[in-house]
Amino acid sequence: MFEQFEANKTGLAIACAVATASGLVWSLLSGPPYIHTIGGRTSPPGPKRHFILQNAKNFPTTHWYDRLAELQKEFGDVVYFQVPGRPILVLNALEDAEELLVKRANIWSARPRNYMLESLMAFGWSLVLIQPGEAHNQMRTIFRKVLGQRTVTQFDTMLEEGASSFHDALSGFSGDPEPVVSSTIGSIIIRLAYGDQVHQKHGDELVALNAGSVRMSTWANSQLWLVNFIRPARFLPSWIPGLKFHKYAKEGKEMYDKIRYWAFGEVKQETEKEAADLCVVTRFISNDETSNGYLRDATALMYMGTLFETDTTAALTNFIASMLVHPDVQKRVQKELDEVVGKGRVPTMADIASLEYLRAAWNETLRLFPVLIASVPHSATQDDVWKGYFIPKNTMILPNQAFMLRDPRLWGEDAHVFDPERFIGSRAVGHPDLETLVYGWGRRRCPGRFLAERNGLLYAAVALAAYDIVPVEGAKLPIKLEFSEDKIRRPTNLNCRFVARH
Repeated sequence: MFEQFEANKTGLAIACAVATASGLVWSLLSGPPYIHTIGGRTSPPGPKRHFILQNAKNFPTTHWYDRLAELQKEFGDVVYFQVPGRPILVLNALEDAEELLVKRANIWSARPRNYMLESLMAFGWSLVLIQPGEAHNQMRTIFRKVLGQRTVTQFDTMLEEGASSFHDALSGFSGDPEPVVSSTIGSIIIRLAYGDQVHQKHGDELVALNAGSVRMSTWANSQLWLVNFIRPARFLPSWIPGLKFHKYAKEGKEMYDKIRYWAFGEVKQETEKEAADLCVVTRFISNDETSNGYLRDATALMYMGTLFETDTTAALTNFIASMLVHPDVQKRVQKELDEVVGKGRVPTMADIASLEYLRAAWNETLRLFPVLIASVPHSATQDDVWKGYFIPKNTMILPNQAFMLRDPRLWGEDAHVFDPERFIGSRAVGHPDLETLVYGWGRRRCPGRFLAERNGLLYAAVALAAYDIVPVEGAKLPIKLEFSEDKIRRPTNLNCRFVARH
């Protein structure tokens, strides 16, 4: 909801009066409003619209999984919203997402404009938000050279060092493991992006900054900010009671500026003194084919993690939770580890290819407990007609990947059951491409997916090879997992112990 809706009535009345007047002027200057029917072609089905606010009050901004599932039952595979200044199309069927986002990628590869994040928070340089063009291509080229399927293996030794630290950090640990997962994964990405020197001096602060920035971006991107629909509202004074976007914009800008410039600036200074150690920045900073500006922004996103369609920290935390509530699966993964790796040895990347059941359990966790409810939205660069529906330019398209990952039409009537066997042998034949459902579609597919998968599988193998994951002392096994209602989902009832295996 608009953050102003939570304000007191007096402040809200003032803000809305000024904003409405500004909005009328803006609408007149910015072109004709959306027309529901053009030439006999209509928009897809969706919730009833308010005369002024349209769908602003019934578009979900919390409880995403439940609300989108309810809307699918009511309206079907295509659900259409019209919020002020922005049509939104929710897709619940995989074939529809592939049709628009892959086959019509020339039209549907843009990102929706988010004035709050891009301009007021100064995060428009993010690869997640940036529009197709030179900057987008240059940054993806950097990621392909560094983290592509053929090149990502160059960092395996560093990943293994991080996995060893993870192994040690879990010894005797009891409680919610998410902070340990976040710290160890964040540390290795900082080393990869900026080198050991920056990690030694600022590692803890950079990990904390990263965690805060991910929370800010995911939260801000799920809100219906008034300034996103009525641009002149940015001129409203901050003293109006309840008007909060100025405060959040200032916090976000300070955070994203620090992420963008701070660590890169330190490595650049050390490089000029020929004192920097090996990392992504030092590898490309003198490359004539790579703009230092694009390198700076791509590296910041690599460290920050917002380029990932799935957040590795959340994915690994969800996997640990899955093993806790499914001890039979945990035991089978451990049996495979004992046979392939051997007892008493920390697994390496060379072992991962032979761990079929571990990969199946990892994939089943991604499927049943996805990190993201809805994929990062796309946007249309021109009007389109699809299934007889008129889809206007700038429509936001929101793939409901959580529903697709549990869709019985794709996974069978047992789609709600945690069963790694569905990814093994003949049962795996005919299933949709999990990588697409988890890491995005078409030209916006996550460029960090190969690193995310290798890192996640290695850490999972290391944890289960050395430890039994059991409830905390005196607690019972959770009956089911409960998840946060943020756009990035993490278990809220995860408390476990890591007991050394013998």
